Amino acid sequence: MMIPDRSKVERDLRCFAAKFVLGIYQSWDLPPLADELLDRGLYSPSLHELAMAKHAIMSDAGPLLIKALGELGVSVPSRDEAAWAMARMNIEQMCKDGEHSPEVAVYELWKTVGQNRDVAAIEGDHGAGLDVREFFDVCRSYEELDWDAEEQNESSKMDLAARRLAVDARARALAAAWLARHPSQGM
Repeated sequence: MMIPDRSKVERDLRCFAAKFVLGIYQSWDLPPLADELLDRGLYSPSLHELAMAKHAIMSDAGPLLIKALGELGVSVPSRDEAAWAMARMNIEQMCKDGEHSPEVAVYELWKTVGQNRDVAAIEGDHGAGLDVREFFDVCRSYEELDWDAEEQNESSKMDLAARRLAVDARARALAAAWLARHPSQGM
């Protein structure tokens, strides 16, 4: 049996719980995710039962997941807590340097806020409640790059690559500033 890295596992379980609360998962997503957690060395009776559910419907799988999380020592967050947790996870991912662009994390943040406007809005201003409005502009910049890429010829692809690096740098800078403004929000 593999011994899991407890801090990574706790983070993954909190992410799992947050995505569940925000309705990001469908019922059929839950058994394979439960199975993955079992493969990583976690066990609870309810997690095992959830992993074995062949035709899960949310009215059965949801309460089973909540019970499994409790058995694993993870509390189910409120919708506001879940939204902050997902914002933090995506924004932390943007800050990571390396071979991956922060683009995927920007889109995930946009999707999380878009699907959960009730927790992310202040007076109808989507994203204001999580202080993530600036990332919507970055998301649009990535979309424009994708549109431009479809129309580019070989000679202008270098310009497109430089522009993508600039958008990546902007996303990382905004993410670092957000984390500085919200050092403990969503932890």
